[in-house]
Amino acid sequence: MRVCTQCGLELDGAARFCSRCGAASPVTGAPAAAPPPPPGPPAPPAPPPTAPIQAAAYAPPPPTLNMPPQGMPPYPPQGMPPQWAPPPGIPPQQGPQPGGGRKLALILGAAGVVLVLVAVGAFFAIRAMRDGGGGGGGTKADPSDNTLNGSIPLAQAATSEPEEVWSFHLDDSAVTVTPAGDRTYLSWGGYSEDETLTVTGLDDHGEESWSITRNIEGYVTGPADGSDILYVVPYADSDGVHADIQAVSGDDGTTLWTTPGGNLADYDKDALFIVDDDNFLQRRDAASGELDWEKPAGDTQAYGQDQIFIVTGDTLTSYDPASGDQNWTADTSLACEQYGCYATAADGLVLVGNTGTDRATALDSEDGSMLWAEDGYGYDHYVGTTGGDLVYIQTTPDSTSETDGEVVFYDTEGEVGRLPVAVEDYWFYGSAITIDRSPYVMDWTTSTLYDPLLGEVMSFDGPMAFASGGVYQVVDDELSYQHLGDEEQVWSIALTGTANNLQTADDAVLVVGTDAITRYE
Repeated sequence: MRVCTQCGLELDGAARFCSRCGAASPVTGAPAAAPPPPPGPPAPPAPPPTAPIQAAAYAPPPPTLNMPPQGMPPYPPQGMPPQWAPPPGIPPQQGPQPGGGRKLALILGAAGVVLVLVAVGAFFAIRAMRDGGGGGGGTKADPSDNTLNGSIPLAQAATSEPEEVWSFHLDDSAVTVTPAGDRTYLSWGGYSEDETLTVTGLDDHGEESWSITRNIEGYVTGPADGSDILYVVPYADSDGVHADIQAVSGDDGTTLWTTPGGNLADYDKDALFIVDDDNFLQRRDAASGELDWEKPAGDTQAYGQDQIFIVTGDTLTSYDPASGDQNWTADTSLACEQYGCYATAADGLVLVGNTGTDRATALDSEDGSMLWAEDGYGYDHYVGTTGGDLVYIQTTPDSTSETDGEVVFYDTEGEVGRLPVAVEDYWFYGSAITIDRSPYVMDWTTSTLYDPLLGEVMSFDGPMAFASGGVYQVVDDELSYQHLGDEEQVWSIALTGTANNLQTADDAVLVVGTDAITRYE
């Protein structure tokens, strides 16, 4: 009998994907694949009645085993068709755009950001940095030496052999697990009208301290850097309309405030950035939900480290995220229109893909001047960012002709290198990883780590998670930690149960299995 490694459902003979949670169900030991894509290259999405499709709301699902840390979403390609939504319990993350995102922290673990977000699940463009004590996100690791997506600090590694401190029984393994300091937050359901969204908070002993349910289709994300607030975010309904976003206390699960919904594009401890159903970009106060400022969201947006970029027709405008003040504006030759343009940003540049002009154009983030351009951009192309200094253009594989796709990486000067995207993988999900100040690119789809020139450094066959200085892995029912590049393990311990993925906190690693979550410190 075969069962789903994520939720335990009994599977039919050759089923490749679970009918309940949508997880890929390969033969034991084989790498997980992403949920099946729609037949052939995705058709251009039909415009919704009001706002354009935002990248943060639609992005491909993460691999079954290894995903960026929860609350630290990677940046999948942008521009997913509207029928593709985020997976169970996964918060927003800016993903690839057909034909790219600001950063928030939310998804599954530093190698466990339940990677963010299609078909059965979804990513969003969110980077909520973790750094703070108690129940808030945070880390003691040097934030400049060990990071995810260019700015999110990785957790401090447990460098001596850890011991089990608690174990929490799971009745449903289709769960999103987000460690935050000494607390751990769990969420289930919310991905269909038949699945009530449940959110549970565990204390520092692994005991349930509170639990809430919401009768919505949506996901939970947070907390951000220095904050104890979680956000319950509904998906858009069939008419493209979002219900209210709810702020929930991580201390006791009480609702702190509600505010009109939309696509949650980014957030931090101070504010949320939302593109509402009337296509206005809003900054709302994290403590109260009050509106700080709003402005037309244009044809597409991109979110940088300290800038928000809005493209409207031939005009690119940079704004200060805190005040909403305009930094600069530049005339371009983009000729953008809603539903045809998608954007993403990395250090030093903004990349705009335009299906109307069949061109992807890179613009300097300092003044909007053109850096370079690539022709041949179409509906089977997607733009994305690793969250560091690289953007990319992905060509999707053709499942009908069994033709592989390709992802091409660029920086401010142009092309850096290329990687294939196999038909069975369908999507590239990449994150910039810095370990002890050395930069890497992690492909979560294939669980492969590359150096800055895209040479393979190492690959992983089972659950893994990055932490300061190295990586946790589960191989042959043993959990270990080793410094990146070293052959020898620093420590290794035997596991008694299954390990579907790993989550990290300072000096701790959580093993998420089929029927239990176990924390080691």
